[in-house]
Amino acid sequence: MDGTRKWREAGQVRVRRPSAGWEAWCPRTWAESERSNQREEYLETALEQLETRMMSSISKDLRDFREFITSELGALNDRVRDLERHVEEKDCEVVVVVVPPGHRRGGDGATRLLWAA
Repeated sequence: MDGTRKWREAGQVRVRRPSAGWEAWCPRTWAESERSNQREEYLETALEQLETRMMSSISKDLRDFREFITSELGALNDRVRDLERHVEEKDCEVVVVVVPPGHRRGGDGATRLLWAA
């Protein structure tokens, strides 16, 4: 019986740690817990990386949205200023009413038109 078969029949498995530079035969429960720990570490690392990517993506989306809203508000403010200027110009215009001679009703008809404007 070779060494590998003997250890397997005894319920043990070979555990390798190449990063640490060793390998050993351990009871199956130890090996399973070692694999379980490796899986947990892998999943934990994967979740952390996913969280980091999601946060950076959300941050980028928020920055883009903020820039968009800021530019839109700037454009709306410019439009409001233009409308205010237009209203002020219209308020300051001098209204000249020329009434043909046949349509006059005395002197106060033209006066009423000027005040209405």
